[in-house]
Amino acid sequence: MPEPVIKLKINGMAVEARPGMTVLECARSHGLFIPSLCDLEGLPAFAGCRLCLVEIARRPHRSPACQTLVEEGMEIVTSSPALEELRLATFELILSEHPYFCLMCQEKAGCDELKTTMVKALEPGGCLFCPRDGDCELQRVAEYLKLKRVAYEFEDRGQSLWQSDPFLTHNPNLCILCGRCVRVCSEVRGENVLSFIGRGPQTAIGTFLERNLRESDCSFCGACLDVCPVAAFSERGVTAVRGRRIYEHSFICPLCGSLCELEAEYLEDARLRRIIPESSGGPVHGLACARGRFGLREIDDLVRGELFPVLQEDRRLLSVTWEEALAAAGSLLKKYRPEGIALVSSGSVTADSLLAFYQLGHLLRTDNLYYFYPEAFLDRIAAFENQHGIEVRRKVDFKELERYRTFVLVDTDLKSEALAFWLEVKKELRRGARLLVLDSGLNGCGQTAGVNLRCLPGKEAEALLALLKRVVLKSPQLSFYAGYHRLLDELNSWPEERLTRESGLGQAELDRAAEILLGSSPALFIFGERFLRQPRWAENLAALWNLQLRLESGLLPVTGKANELLIPGFKNLFGLKTLTSTEKIEEAIRAGQIKALYVLGDLPLEDKPELLIVQKPLRSGLAEKADIFFTSGSCLESGGFLVDLAGRIKCGPRELRIPGTETRPADIDIISRLAETLGQSLEIEGYRGILESMLGEEPARNRGGSLSYLPMLAVFREPGKSTEFEIGTTGRPEELEVIVGDSLDHYGGLAMANLSPGFKAIRNPDWLWLNPRDGDRLGFMEGQKVVLETADGGLALEVKYSSGLRPGTAFICPVLDDSKKIKLFGQGIIKGTVRIKNE
Repeated sequence: MPEPVIKLKINGMAVEARPGMTVLECARSHGLFIPSLCDLEGLPAFAGCRLCLVEIARRPHRSPACQTLVEEGMEIVTSSPALEELRLATFELILSEHPYFCLMCQEKAGCDELKTTMVKALEPGGCLFCPRDGDCELQRVAEYLKLKRVAYEFEDRGQSLWQSDPFLTHNPNLCILCGRCVRVCSEVRGENVLSFIGRGPQTAIGTFLERNLRESDCSFCGACLDVCPVAAFSERGVTAVRGRRIYEHSFICPLCGSLCELEAEYLEDARLRRIIPESSGGPVHGLACARGRFGLREIDDLVRGELFPVLQEDRRLLSVTWEEALAAAGSLLKKYRPEGIALVSSGSVTADSLLAFYQLGHLLRTDNLYYFYPEAFLDRIAAFENQHGIEVRRKVDFKELERYRTFVLVDTDLKSEALAFWLEVKKELRRGARLLVLDSGLNGCGQTAGVNLRCLPGKEAEALLALLKRVVLKSPQLSFYAGYHRLLDELNSWPEERLTRESGLGQAELDRAAEILLGSSPALFIFGERFLRQPRWAENLAALWNLQLRLESGLLPVTGKANELLIPGFKNLFGLKTLTSTEKIEEAIRAGQIKALYVLGDLPLEDKPELLIVQKPLRSGLAEKADIFFTSGSCLESGGFLVDLAGRIKCGPRELRIPGTETRPADIDIISRLAETLGQSLEIEGYRGILESMLGEEPARNRGGSLSYLPMLAVFREPGKSTEFEIGTTGRPEELEVIVGDSLDHYGGLAMANLSPGFKAIRNPDWLWLNPRDGDRLGFMEGQKVVLETADGGLALEVKYSSGLRPGTAFICPVLDDSKKIKLFGQGIIKGTVRIKNE
């Protein structure tokens, strides 16, 4: 059925529009410019700047184009002498508190009277240094209105600049109070960090209690930079480029399963100027996070510093040509029997490179093909399905989200782990959907939630069953799926007091959560890898299955890594085996079973075989031990296929090209050339078809027959413990329950916090998060160096406070760069004591 069309006239021209469009959107879709400084695509109109007023026939007053919906037969005038006079007067009022001299400067000889612009609002800059010069929306409006003079004398506000935060600065003296940054921060990103503060002439953009952004839990996504129409928010180190050549290079950020499309701007000397969201696909404020736009920028020079392969001979490092390195690798690999060769991949490698890598393994006739996968997320879901004869879907379907009225996040912080998914959920929350969070650890989405259920660590199953019992009591109608009466008998055998005690949740919050689930249906239960990375993961998933089945809701796991959805396909196609730790490989190396190891990405190995080949963008970590190191192009330099959490194949440009500069080959090109030295060739042309086939394969549905409830007798095999942990006297080490999170802030084997002071300030993987009450009782101060003692050894950390944790609970989020951290990560929840570090 064709979509209905509305016919109207704009400036006498007949045009068509879709129902629901505003006059501003309609005009822009037909190439007509209407000035506006406060509207944001995708959000309801703010109508604050009043520059977009238009005249509509048969209406007595002028109407804001951003708020007025199109109607059949409407006749609109967007420009007339009276309108432009009104706009000019309004614009001059806006400029009365913004340095406006650069808007009128024509570089004339008598510019001495205007050189105040060189000290633009107490900050050295002006048009020569302003990063918005040439891309300033005030300049665009001034040009449209043919601004010649301003009737008001400029008076600087004299407000202090924000200079203490990493990555960005804020000059409130340049702010025009359009409100864009406030709206994108709260309504789009869900951060709620920025707001209007003060009254009258003192109105400004600020934070709660005027804290800096770090203290306000800002995630530094950079959306405020993207939407600011002037340079009130600006990125550190980025200045104007008027008259200079800029090379723009689009690429796919592989640091999580969202796969945001970004754009890198390079200067003529190949220095990276900045990374911004790619704008061709929609609003830029709906993409990117700190790790993609700031983390990659800060390590780019280091990553691109090594152009040639390295051979290690007699403990000497030799930089050689590609032909020499590939010939050496080929001749050495031919010396080993297939059973003595192993190939292991890890990290943010493109999907086509993975295909080439494993195909090379088949050409070498080895069965030792591995994927380093410490999360074991999809593996555990598959094992659960096989045991119970059910199916849990894998792919996120963004189009389906609009049918859900409640979203329940279970042990997943979508802001950090799956930003693209979070922004889509946030759209539904703006439309009236509800949000619940169930998490024993830190969760940045909790402040947005209607109910934030902070259960005891490892007690998610009890929390879900307590919630299920409240749902059954409040809505006692029968469910017709098999096993329901057995489940009711089990629930009846567990008193509510025991469920609440075991879970650590209060009756009032459980009641409120149950009311939301029953009153705003259907619900979608979304769980992350931390939900299954703990000893009782099967009980967790069974409890969640039963709750969603009783509510007839949706159930969805969120894969946090690029290409994670391809793992089952690689297993079927190549016989791939997943590694949850490095122990198996190290044992095989020590036993002499693996003599030659080829690693694509990074792997925290302590033992080295006879031959070690490592391929990744930077010679760090395991690459420092390599006999042959292939330095491959980073994600900014070379493209390829990547698969996101929705199962979509995304493809970035193949190569970064800046005249006069050298680039490194992509992973797939290195693997292909190595295959040629072995007298083989890879079937690269058909790789996209193979990926599509792998993603299109669907497992058999409902393998056990009809949907049924799962037994929960195993949940209470052990007697319960106290709801709260007891903390001992000050200074005495007491055992804490430590939740081990997953850090995505690394690339090429490098932790961003170790290379970027900015990242170390906002997301340090060496932080030990404690509840302030625990810190006070144990005598620790924030920032103090401590050691977390565990059964598997100690970790040197730094105390960080968060009231988002329960007393007796700690949270760490290490980068997995050694075997000890991998072992702790695999356990998910550990016990530990904290002591002051002896320097």
